[in-house]
Amino acid sequence: MTTDVVMSADSHVIEPHDLWTEGVPERFRSRVPHLVREEETDRIVAEGLMMPPVGLLAGCARADDEVRLEGRWEEDVFRGGYDADERIRDMDRDGVAAEILYPTLGLQLYPQPDDDLLVAMLEAYNTWLAGFAARHPRRLYGVGMLLPERIDWSVQEVKRSVDAGLRGVMVPSIPPEGVSYWNEEFDPLWAAIEDSGLPLSMHASTSRLKPTNFDTRNPTDIVFYPVSAQYQFRDMIFSGLFERFPRLVVISAENDAGWLGHFLERMDSTYQRNYRMKPDVIRCKRPPSEIFRTNCAVTFTKEASAAVVAPLAGAEAIMWGSDYPHHSSTWPHSATVIETSVRRWSTPENAAKILCENVMRIYHLDQVDQPS
Repeated sequence: MTTDVVMSADSHVIEPHDLWTEGVPERFRSRVPHLVREEETDRIVAEGLMMPPVGLLAGCARADDEVRLEGRWEEDVFRGGYDADERIRDMDRDGVAAEILYPTLGLQLYPQPDDDLLVAMLEAYNTWLAGFAARHPRRLYGVGMLLPERIDWSVQEVKRSVDAGLRGVMVPSIPPEGVSYWNEEFDPLWAAIEDSGLPLSMHASTSRLKPTNFDTRNPTDIVFYPVSAQYQFRDMIFSGLFERFPRLVVISAENDAGWLGHFLERMDSTYQRNYRMKPDVIRCKRPPSEIFRTNCAVTFTKEASAAVVAPLAGAEAIMWGSDYPHHSSTWPHSATVIETSVRRWSTPENAAKILCENVMRIYHLDQVDQPS
């Protein structure tokens, strides 16, 4: 039992501002994210997209009364976001042994309506991320980005991700209007992911719908982010997706976990009372809570309710993440947060699962280096 090892199942890179201008074919370069220096602030801009404010890219560095949108790249962006050696120093300071890495600017790429442009940007990101993680292969583990509507490309990108050493892949948590991930048209992609052994993630703030960011959206909408994960889990489980792909593991990243107790109880009740009457809708062959514990997982950052609900929902389906270096991150005080929100409310066995063992199992990690 790895009681003292801490791994983050949800951390982020901050992509270099010239990643896409350097990494996509030349015909796309005027349309991709790039840095613009204005009189009052720097901005990342891109055709058809709304990118995060520079001042929030390393929001964990500021107290609640210091949070701001404006900023300068050199002053406000943590080098650990895009410099792997600096990243390790930040992890050591926080006591984190290993991190699963998601995008930052890349989270906002999915609303791009030009799929050719989007595929070029995703491919460039995946290539850069693989190189970033390879600098410290026993501590940094990247999650590549896919576009399910481009099934053939995504299937090839799964294979390329494995070859490049990435440890997971992700799709938008909110697909386009009228698209359902459980539909059998996506089965070739889920089959490729299952065969690869990589887990599939859906991260908060990833949507194929109209672009938004902190400049334009209502920040209180964050309260309802878990709802998109609940919709996807409901549909995937009841549709029989995990009967078709019993080794597929789907992760909801940064949508918290305290809701799992009620959600799974309600799913089980709905299954038990309706599967005989509605076999065309409820196609799963096991209670949803059983399927969830074997095929699904969620990440959280600060909530004690995640640890409290673990005995009911299943500690094997819950993982902690620092969210470094984002607005709501626990860095550099993760050890304190873990004591108050995880260890205080967990048995040592469940805390070990939440903080380390689930990450190692789901991402097939044999051994990681300890923070110095």
